Amino acid sequence: MKDILHTLNVAQRKAVEQLDGPVMVLAGPGTGKTQVLAARIAHILQSTDVPPYAILALTFTESAAANMRERVVSLIGKEGYYVTIATFHSFCADVIRTHPEYFAIDRKSEPLGELEKYDLFQRLIDTTPLKVLKSLNQRYFYIDEIISSISQIKREGFLPDDFEKIIHAEFADAKIPEKKLAQAKFLAQKQKNEELLLLYKAYTNELSAIKRYDFDDMITLVAEAFKKHENLLLDYQETLHYFLVDEYQDTNSAQNTVVDLLASYWGEKANVFVVGDPHQSIFRFQGASVENTLQFAQKYPQSLTIKLEEVYRCTQTICDAAVAVIKNNTLTDIPLLKSARGDGEPISIVELPTQTHELFYVADVIKALIAGGTKPEDIAILYRKNAEVQEVRDILDKWGIAYEVDGGEDILSTEPIQQFLRFLHLIADIKINREDDTMFEVMSYSWVPVDKMLVMKAARAAGRAKMSLFTLIQSGYATFAKHHQTSEVTPIEFRQLEDFSEQLVAWAAEDANMPFTEWFEHVLKASGFLPWILQHPSKGELLININSLYREVKAMNASSHRMKLSDFILAIDTIMLHGIRIFAEDLNVKKRCSAPFYSA
Repeated sequence: MKDILHTLNVAQRKAVEQLDGPVMVLAGPGTGKTQVLAARIAHILQSTDVPPYAILALTFTESAAANMRERVVSLIGKEGYYVTIATFHSFCADVIRTHPEYFAIDRKSEPLGELEKYDLFQRLIDTTPLKVLKSLNQRYFYIDEIISSISQIKREGFLPDDFEKIIHAEFADAKIPEKKLAQAKFLAQKQKNEELLLLYKAYTNELSAIKRYDFDDMITLVAEAFKKHENLLLDYQETLHYFLVDEYQDTNSAQNTVVDLLASYWGEKANVFVVGDPHQSIFRFQGASVENTLQFAQKYPQSLTIKLEEVYRCTQTICDAAVAVIKNNTLTDIPLLKSARGDGEPISIVELPTQTHELFYVADVIKALIAGGTKPEDIAILYRKNAEVQEVRDILDKWGIAYEVDGGEDILSTEPIQQFLRFLHLIADIKINREDDTMFEVMSYSWVPVDKMLVMKAARAAGRAKMSLFTLIQSGYATFAKHHQTSEVTPIEFRQLEDFSEQLVAWAAEDANMPFTEWFEHVLKASGFLPWILQHPSKGELLININSLYREVKAMNASSHRMKLSDFILAIDTIMLHGIRIFAEDLNVKKRCSAPFYSA
């Protein structure tokens, strides 16, 4: 441990060695805060008789928790595995699973998925008397805003009764504007909040009736349980003696409540150690508040505040630029960041006429850097929105540049997954005798084992016969030969189209007699899609995507045991309609350079 302490600078070491009482560390990016958290945990275990399970370290993402645990284990060995290092949500989910008697939900219940949430809110919008939040032409026009608003209210720790009081306080004594337009806006805003309250109450009641909870509820449920059930709170207070919170500037009211309740046993002298930077609230969309950092000193007047201002990640030029960006922030003092890596290269700002020019410029610069000896893993591309990633991927593919998308991507935006979903759509349509032009598109996919030229000839014959391609194939070779008007295709050659058509019908029939997950896996293999993936140059990435889709299928089937193909298609349509993303599991698999994947 002494060797570890010697690697820390003065401020870092002070933070690690101050074991007793509340401590707030203000740490900018790249100042070694994760190392400080890990070193502090190691120091607690080696300097006191506190067992590992008496330490609770909370952060925001699973990757951050895994990174912290990895560092702790590297410092003190296997003892580090017994420290509770978790995200806020995973810690609260564990409280719910371990003490189901305190929560009015089914013991085997899982958090409501995004799709289930949209389905439930659609039903609530249909059955709740709404005027403002239900558009005449599009009933679900405001569904995204409704779900987002209720989620925000929950994250700030407000239950329906609390929200009702807020609405009353906001509008009861407010003066109604005299001008008609302003008056109309005031009354519409009032009614919008009242209707949102109706939906919030209905949503809460529905979750209670089905004994389920949603992602935001996990923290609020635990906070309320700690408040109502003294024995539950005491159980955790007697076990946990040290509390560490990463990215404290991002904590919302509900998360703060959980930490405050756990630490309340020791009052103002609680061993609460928080690390944050009021200048980088990246999770503000989660209801996070910069004021959390400012209020810590008020909550714990005897707390020690330590600033980490020596930056190891970037050069002084970057530090100065960062400070310049936030210099007009009047809430807190501007940090004086000092880089341990020298001045570095100047920042280049390039202005280009179009998005296309930008993409080509980025690819050209990356090519030049790699040619000059820079490792590809040392180059990063940042983009503002997830929707922009496909354009970046396309240009890197065309230029033959290997890359990986950090944090996973929406698998529903990838062409192979879209092809397989269209294939399933075709089977569902055949089941209800509603096939259309999808048959030709699906049979043109490279992984479908039929001759593409033969498909083209059959499609032309179907056009002449004024019937669908599926109907033509089902009608047999004689009908095809009549409208194809040449004898260049033999009955034996045509048989492969009939075999594929019959297989589609068989799969449609099997859907009724098999559990959907079993049916999905069977079709995945028998259709040729999975064998095609296993032979593809980018099979690693494609396998991750299809496995992520299969994971979603299993989750859907688990919540609806009678699920069939039609239910799955409806679910996927709902997901696509509302822009719900299914993220690929981030397994650090790099994208191999290969020819771009084009649809037929």
